[in-house]
Amino acid sequence: MGAIKDALQDALHKSALRQYEKELARQKDPYAKKRDDGPSARPGRIGSESYLIPYSEASASFPETGVSVLIYAMDDGWLTTDAADLIERFFRDNPQVNWLYPDEDVCDDDGICCFPYYKPAFSPDTLLSYFYVGGIFAVQRKAAEQAAEKLWDGARSLSGLPFLYALCLQLGSSGDVAHMQKVLYHGIEAEPESRDHMLLGGALCAGKEFDDLREAYFRAQGIKGHFERDEDGFAYPLYDTPEGRVSILILSKDHPELLKACVSSIRGRSSHKDYEILVTDNGSSPEARAEYEALAEEYSFRYIYEPMEFNFSALCNLSAEKAEGSWLLFLNDDTEVLTPDWLERMLGQAAQSGVGAVGAKLYYPGKEKRIQHCGVANLETGPLHRLNGWEDDEVYDRGRNRGARNVLAVTGACLLVSRKLFVQEEGFFEELPVAYNDVDLCLRLLFAGYGNVIRNDVRLIHHESASRGDDLQDAEKKERLMRECCALYKHLPGSYGLDPYEGAGLSRDSERYEAAHPCEIARIPVTDLADPVREKADKGEENEALIVNRDRLGPSPAGDCFLLDIYAHVRGQDNADYDFSVYFEQEGYVFRVPVTRRYRADVEQVHHDQLHVGLSGLSARLAVSSLPPGELTLRVEAKSRISRQRLRRSAGTVRFDAFWEIC
Repeated sequence: MGAIKDALQDALHKSALRQYEKELARQKDPYAKKRDDGPSARPGRIGSESYLIPYSEASASFPETGVSVLIYAMDDGWLTTDAADLIERFFRDNPQVNWLYPDEDVCDDDGICCFPYYKPAFSPDTLLSYFYVGGIFAVQRKAAEQAAEKLWDGARSLSGLPFLYALCLQLGSSGDVAHMQKVLYHGIEAEPESRDHMLLGGALCAGKEFDDLREAYFRAQGIKGHFERDEDGFAYPLYDTPEGRVSILILSKDHPELLKACVSSIRGRSSHKDYEILVTDNGSSPEARAEYEALAEEYSFRYIYEPMEFNFSALCNLSAEKAEGSWLLFLNDDTEVLTPDWLERMLGQAAQSGVGAVGAKLYYPGKEKRIQHCGVANLETGPLHRLNGWEDDEVYDRGRNRGARNVLAVTGACLLVSRKLFVQEEGFFEELPVAYNDVDLCLRLLFAGYGNVIRNDVRLIHHESASRGDDLQDAEKKERLMRECCALYKHLPGSYGLDPYEGAGLSRDSERYEAAHPCEIARIPVTDLADPVREKADKGEENEALIVNRDRLGPSPAGDCFLLDIYAHVRGQDNADYDFSVYFEQEGYVFRVPVTRRYRADVEQVHHDQLHVGLSGLSARLAVSSLPPGELTLRVEAKSRISRQRLRRSAGTVRFDAFWEIC
C-alpha cells in the first residue's frame, strides 16, 4: 500500500508542478509571442489606400499612385497582417489626424517577439531629443506633401531617416498627431552591446547631421538655441535664457544644516546670477531660527518666519506672493545642485510655447547615480516615481531617463514654472497639505493645454524625506498619504489613472518600465465578495509555516473599489503542491474572497531558499457594494494537492467603513 500511495502522490505532484510551471511561464514573460508575418518593409502598395515606404528610401519625391496613406517602416522588419487595414480605418474614422504612430516590438532569429515598445502620446519636446516614434508611422498623403512644401531650406533635399525626422518635426509643429496603442510592426533585435539596442535599429537620430537638422528647424521656427548630445547620443535643446528674475522658493524648519548645504550649492555652482533665494520657515525652535538668520546673512537670502501648521501648498503659495521674480522655482531644502547651468537649462525650457512645469533629475545621495526622480507617472494605484532606485548608468525603455522629455508631472522638490501660469492656475491646491500637490498642479497645467517637461540633463542630489521622515514607514502618515491621494482625484475628476505618456501595455505596478503581467492588480476585474460560504469558521490552529504578508489592503485612490494585495507561501515545502484561498471572517460568518494568483518576482528574490514561490501573490479588486461594514479578520488557507494537509493563518483585521472614511 505504501508503494501505491507514494506513486499516487508522485503523479499528483508532477501534475501540480506542470500546472505551476505553465502558469509561471505565462506570467513571467507576459509578452513573448510568435511573429505575425505580414508584409516585410519593401516599397509597394499594401492596402486599398496605403503605400509602404522603407525608411531608407524616404524622400520628398512621393510615389505617384492613387493612395491616400503613406506608411513608413524601418527596412529590417515586418508589419503585422492587419497593419494596413487598421491604419486606413483609423484615418477614415479620424480625418482630422494627419500623422499616426502605432506601437512595435522586436523579434529574435526564431521569430519570437519581445521588448514591446509602448509609446507615449505625442511628445513634442521628447521628439527634439530623439526620434521616439521608432520604427513605424503613417501619414495622410496630402498632409505629407503639404509638410514637405513647408520644410526649411536644405531639408527637402534630405533622404532616408534625416528626411523623415525633418518631416515629423514639421508635422508635429502643426499638431493633429495620434498614437495607436497597438503593436503593428516587428523589428529585428539588435546586438545587446549596441547602444541602440532598445531604440529599434538606430532611430535615435544621433550625430552631427541630425544636430544640424534640429538647429535648422529652430532657425526656421524662430527659436533661439542650439543642441548638445550626451554620451548615449540623446540631444538636449539649450534655449537662450529668457529675461526675468528667478525666485528660488525653499521651505525649511528646524533643519538649518540641510538648508546650508542647499543654498551653498546654489551660490557656489550656479552660473546664472539673476535670481533670489526666499526661505520660508513655518515655526522653527528659537535656536534653529537664530541659525537660519545667520545663514540668511551669510548667503544673502530673504528669510520669512511664519509660524503655522505645516502645509506645503499654503506655504509655497505664501512664498510665491512674497517673491519678486517672474519665474518661480520651488526647491526642497534637502537638495543640492550638481549641474552648474541648471537654471539656464530649466528657464530656457520653461519659456517655450506650450510648456508648463519643468523638473530636474534627482539622485539619491551616494557615489552611485541612483535615480530618485525622472518623472511622475499616474497609475491606477496612484502617482508613482518611475525608475525610483534604479542606477542611471543604463538607458531604460528607449530613453525614459534621457533627454528633455514630456511627462505627466514633475516633483515639487525641484519644479520651475512661470509666475504667469502659476497665478493662472491659482497656485498649489491647499487641501493637499503634504503630498500630491505637485501632481495636482501639473495635471491642471496639462488640462489647460501645457506640456510638463523633465530635463534629464539637470541633476540634483535629493536627501529624500530627511526633514519629515518616510511617509511609508509610519502608519499615521501612510493613512494621510492615502487620504490625500483620494483628495487629488476628487479635486480633478477624470484624472484617476490618466497618463498620456504611459503606454497601455506597460506595467501599472512596477517602478520600472516593462510589459504588464497578465495578472497585475490594476487589470484584475472588479468582483463581488462571495456570500457567506459557511456560517462558522473552522476551528483550525494557526500554523506559522504558512507565511502571509499584506502589501495593500484598502480602497483604490479613486475610491471606486477595494484593493487586496498579499502574498503567501508554505515555508519548507514545495509550494507548487498547494492551492491558496483567502477568506474574511466576521461574527462566525466566513466570506470567500475571489483572488487571482499572481507572479511575484520580489518574493522569489527575497525567499530564494524556498521552493516554487513565484506565484505567491494573491490579489483581488472588490466591489464596494459587496463589502460588509464592521471589523473582519483576513485569513489565508493553504491546501495540499497531494495530501489532506490544510494550513491556516490570520493576516490581521480590517474595517472597510474606516477605509471609506479616509476617501
